[in-house]
Amino acid sequence: MTSTVTDRGLIGDSARIALASAMSRATGLARIVVVAAVLGSTVLGDLFVAVNVLPLVLYDVLAGSALSSLLVPPLVRFLDGDDGRRARQFVGNALGLLSAAMVVAVAVAIAARGWIAAALTAGVDRALAGDARSVAGLLLLLIAPQLVLYAAIGVFVSIQHANHHFVLPSAAPVIENLGLIATMVVVGLSYGGGFEVTDVPLGLLLVLGVGSGLSVSTHAVVQLIGAWRAAGRPTVGFNWRDGHVRALVRPARDSFAWSGSIALRQFALIVAAGFAGAGGVQAFEIATLAYFVPLALIGRPIASAALPRLARLSNRGSGSDEVIVGYRAALRLAAVPALAAGGAMVLLSGPLASLVAHGRFDNPETVRLLTYALRGLGLGAASEALFEVARQATMAQGRGQGQGQGQGRNAGLRRSTMVRAGMATVGLPAVVLLLDGPAVLLGLGVVVSIGDVLAFVLADRGLRTPTIQGRLP
Repeated sequence: MTSTVTDRGLIGDSARIALASAMSRATGLARIVVVAAVLGSTVLGDLFVAVNVLPLVLYDVLAGSALSSLLVPPLVRFLDGDDGRRARQFVGNALGLLSAAMVVAVAVAIAARGWIAAALTAGVDRALAGDARSVAGLLLLLIAPQLVLYAAIGVFVSIQHANHHFVLPSAAPVIENLGLIATMVVVGLSYGGGFEVTDVPLGLLLVLGVGSGLSVSTHAVVQLIGAWRAAGRPTVGFNWRDGHVRALVRPARDSFAWSGSIALRQFALIVAAGFAGAGGVQAFEIATLAYFVPLALIGRPIASAALPRLARLSNRGSGSDEVIVGYRAALRLAAVPALAAGGAMVLLSGPLASLVAHGRFDNPETVRLLTYALRGLGLGAASEALFEVARQATMAQGRGQGQGQGQGRNAGLRRSTMVRAGMATVGLPAVVLLLDGPAVLLGLGVVVSIGDVLAFVLADRGLRTPTIQGRLP
C-alpha cells in the first residue's frame, strides 16, 4: 500500500537529488562568497547581489518552485496513459504561455526600475543614494530579462522530474554558478575591486550584467538538453483553450500564493538588510543560502522524489489514507537531518561566518553581520524543508480528490501563506525601526523563522484527516 512511496526507490532518488543539489548549493555559496570577496562590503556589492537575485524573486512571485508541483501530476497522468502526444502539447502550451507572461513581466520591471532601485537603496546613506539608484537602474536593465530564462528552466525541470530524471535538473545550476564566479574573476583581474557606487567604471557594470546573463543562458541550454533527452524535443504553443492548462489555474492560486509570498518576503528582506549598513545585503544573502541548505539537500529532494509517486496514487483513485501515509513517511525521512542542520547553523554561526568571509569582505564587522544573520535564520531552517514536503503532498493529493476535499487540503496552504505574510508585514518594519547594525539581521532572521515554523504547522495540520490520525505512529 505505502511501498509506492516508502520503497528504496524514493530513498535512492532523494539521495541522488540531494547529492546533485549539494554541488549546486556549494557552488552557489562559493559564488556569493567570491562576489563579496571581490566587490567588498560596499554599497556596490550589496546592489549587485540584490539585483542579481531579483529575476529569481520575480519568477517565484509568478511561478517559482510551485511550477513543478503543478506540471508534474498531469504529465505523470499522460505518461502513465501512454499519451505522449498529449503530454507534449500540454508542456508546449504551458511553456509558451508562461514565457509570454514573463516577457510582459520583464517589460513592467524595466518600466518600473526607478521605483525598484529606490526601494533597493532605501537604507543607503544619503550621500551615496543618488549614484546608488543610477547603478541599480542600469543593473536592472541588464539583468531583468533573465526572468524569461528562469521560466523556461522551470518547465524543462518539470519535464525531467515527470520522467524520473532527477540528477541533471538539480546539478545544472552548477553551470550558472561557475559562470558567475568566472565573471567575478574577470572583474577582479580587469578592474580590481572595492569600488563604490560613486566611482564604479561603466565597463565593470557591463561585465557584471552580461556575465550574469550568459551564465543563466548556459544553465537554460543544459536544462533544455535534459528535457529533450527525457521526453523528446520540447515545442512551444500558445493555446490558452487547452483544458488541461486552464485546469491549473485553480490549484495555482494557492501554490503560487505560497511561492509568491516567499519571493515578496525575500525582496522585503533584501531591502531591510540594507539598513544594517554596507555589506548587510551580502551577509544576509550568504546566510539565506545556508538557511536554504536543509530545503535544498533534504526537503526538496525528498518532496521531488515523492511527488510523482504520490501523484500516481492520487490519479489511480487510491484512498486518501494511502497518500497521507506516504506523506508521513516522506516527512519522517526529512525531519531528523533537517533539524540537525538547523541546529548546527545556530550553534556554529560564529565559526561558519569566519569560514566564508574572504578577501575584501573579511573584517570583524562583516563577520559579525554574518554571525547574527546565520543565528536568526538557523532557528527556522528545518521548518522550511519540512514545509516543502507538506506542500508537495498537498498538491499531489488535491489532484485526485474531490473538489471539496481538494480545497480543504489547500486551505492549509492558504493559512500558511497568510501567517507568513502577516509575520513579515508586522515584523520586518518593526525590526528596521527598533534595531540597527548587525542586530537588524538577527531580527530579520527571527521574524522569518517564526513565520516559517507556523507555516509548516498549519500546512501539516491541513493534511491530517480524521481517518488517518489514529493509524499514524
